[in-house]
Amino acid sequence: EDWLGIEMPKWDGLEVSIDIGNDSFCFDIVSGDELSYTTYTDFIDYFDETIPPSDGWQKQYYDIYYNPSTDPTDAATYSNTSLGKSIQIMFDDNNTAVYINSFYNNTSYDKYTTAKNKIQQMFGITLPDVGNTKPSILAAQIYNSTINVAFYGIDNHQNIYNSIKASLDALTDPWSDGAISVNGNVTKVNYDNSTNGARICLEWNSGSSKSVSVAFDYYGVVVATTLSQAIQLFSDVYGIDLPALSGATLGDNSFSLMGNEVTFAITGDTLTRQYCIDNIESIFTTLAGAGDVTCDDENGRGVTWINGALMYSITWTPASGPYPQTIDINIHENNP
Repeated sequence: EDWLGIEMPKWDGLEVSIDIGNDSFCFDIVSGDELSYTTYTDFIDYFDETIPPSDGWQKQYYDIYYNPSTDPTDAATYSNTSLGKSIQIMFDDNNTAVYINSFYNNTSYDKYTTAKNKIQQMFGITLPDVGNTKPSILAAQIYNSTINVAFYGIDNHQNIYNSIKASLDALTDPWSDGAISVNGNVTKVNYDNSTNGARICLEWNSGSSKSVSVAFDYYGVVVATTLSQAIQLFSDVYGIDLPALSGATLGDNSFSLMGNEVTFAITGDTLTRQYCIDNIESIFTTLAGAGDVTCDDENGRGVTWINGALMYSITWTPASGPYPQTIDINIHENNP
């Protein structure tokens, strides 16, 4: 609404990711099996009522690449040439998703301010003002808890880098001091949060690209250094007791503080496909019933279960080259 002057409908139950591009603002609405063609037509009806032709908006249906042989009303666009704005609505029945892409050709739009507001909202961190410099690329992926801001080809790139770095250097515990690495013209500074697994990566390229980028993301908290620690924590948080895993070692792992997300990898030559089925899958099958087999071939086996508000996933990957056989266990919130 702030960007295009058009209010989005207030509908519950839709899972949304947001991307703010160079001159675009895109909603990807992905709600699994519950999303249907009706959701797309509901948006069309809504925008038909919300965007009156008297204000210079024009509507046009067109065919799209998702389903080129089907009804050409699978996509619609509303455009306003005098305002330099347009909205595209597309239905993708292959992925059961609706895409709403808005384009804004007004170069005075301050995308850096938009990013600052989102970063303040999500991370509680206030970035500095950077004068009149506008980032050439900005992506705010709210669904993935990721925000990236990048400036390319700007003359004051060093000042931008120094300004942002000074504000991040002022972060206090639980944020770590920025760890700096330099590779040629590229300088990277990482700030890690020990309590929630957040990471900020500031990158400056002083070479020909003259670029500065800063990325905010959540990577999870690595809380176990041994497999026995991870298994014990898994039991404490979820009440699930895994079998003894003789000869196996712990890979990457993270557990959220609220107990609604966990991931860890178990590696070892003894973790065969049959071992996974007989020992690991059987535990989750007993807990949540028959799972959904997502793959089962020479490349591996994957199964997911839905148990209340959580989705459980077990993936077995065979040995390949120098890598041992692996079992990945993941639990995260289920957002139907």
